Amino acid sequence: MKRLIILACLFLMLSCCENKHETVVLSDYEVINSWIADNMEQYYLWNDQIDMQGENRGESPSHFFAKAIIPGDKCSYIVSNFKPLLSELSDNRKPGYSYFLYSTGGDAVKGKITYIIKNSPADEAGLKRGMIFTKINGTSLSVHNYNDLIARTVCEHALTVQDSDNPETVYNVPVAEFAENPVFLDTVYSLAGGKTGYLIYNSFTSDNGDLSKEYDMQLNDVFEKFKKENINELLLDLRYNQKGNIFSSMILASMIVPAQNTGGIYAKYQYNKSLQANILSRFGDDYLNLYFADMLKDKTLNNIGDNLNRVFILTSPKTGAIGEILINGLKPFVNVVIVGNKTAGNNIFSLFLYEEDPEKQRINTWAIVPAVMRISNRTGNTDYAFEPDIKITEPLYDSIPLGNTNETVLSAALNVISGKPARTLNSTSSDMIPQKLPLNSLHNLSTNRIPCK
Repeated sequence: MKRLIILACLFLMLSCCENKHETVVLSDYEVINSWIADNMEQYYLWNDQIDMQGENRGESPSHFFAKAIIPGDKCSYIVSNFKPLLSELSDNRKPGYSYFLYSTGGDAVKGKITYIIKNSPADEAGLKRGMIFTKINGTSLSVHNYNDLIARTVCEHALTVQDSDNPETVYNVPVAEFAENPVFLDTVYSLAGGKTGYLIYNSFTSDNGDLSKEYDMQLNDVFEKFKKENINELLLDLRYNQKGNIFSSMILASMIVPAQNTGGIYAKYQYNKSLQANILSRFGDDYLNLYFADMLKDKTLNNIGDNLNRVFILTSPKTGAIGEILINGLKPFVNVVIVGNKTAGNNIFSLFLYEEDPEKQRINTWAIVPAVMRISNRTGNTDYAFEPDIKITEPLYDSIPLGNTNETVLSAALNVISGKPARTLNSTSSDMIPQKLPLNSLHNLSTNRIPCK
């Protein structure tokens, strides 16, 4: 980026005297834009709707890239230097809490903590579910600065919390790299008409990175308990499940579908037409299909699908792409009832591309993140923004622990299972801020855009 800026300045000062500086800039841009065009034509999901052959390859890469994406594509983006983004994608440090933001009238904004990861820096700092924070690093949140302030939570930061007993308490929250066990809580409730298994599952993570499948195996143990308890209703809480891998979602789904469907298609990968055809011609028709399984390593999966009447899935706007793939993959086979709020709607996946040749990086430091793939279910459906069948909004000041039967969203689902009317709670009078997850203030990008919204 610096080299291009220097060249551009030289061009502005000397172009009236010498044309060779213009040639140098255009030559660099032509190399970069040709690289962009080649990758977009190969990988871009909607490559059949763009034609870069006649475009001016001497213009700035950002302008050139803008012409290489279709109108309405809010997923694909470009940055001038791949190194900060590469570093961010590789940085797994986090504070360990989830939250949402809301307005309180005028310019003021507050945040409510909804979920604390066990043994995380946030947990050790003393943060609790239901806490309301008003400041980050001593600066009050407002509609004008909340996104910039939230960006600072990717590093060690201070949260100012207000409550009825203490007007302001400051919590210093470090960040750290740690493994989160996704099985947060599991239990069985005895209700009228049978037993209901409840599982809070907060990320589709197989293990701590050691390839042991430890967390998937623990998930199988939970379903062994459900099977022994002979549950006939399942409550799966994905409200705070934002990330993970599709293979762990397939393992979970394989224990929920009726046993006769194990071995059937769970999901299908969809690329652009030319790339799809190339992949299938090389690897065969089944290569882009993901199938339900009946085994995990050398263990039989504990399938309970034949005994289930319904699967209730608790959702929120933070229920991310992999959770939506699970819902979508189950729908052709299972009676799915969604309780809570509309899911995030992440149905497009991106690819991070940069020039890997060190010599070519002397000219091209740019990175592109184009939309490249969708994932459908067996029937081909790729619509991921799931509306709830029973709309329940968690009250702003609800601090009841997760798993407590009086907790608002869980209580509503249990009422339906018990044959009682569910209380329908709409949003409170405070307007929800359309929150953006922690962004890097340097280049305004985040790993949360892969998969993107």
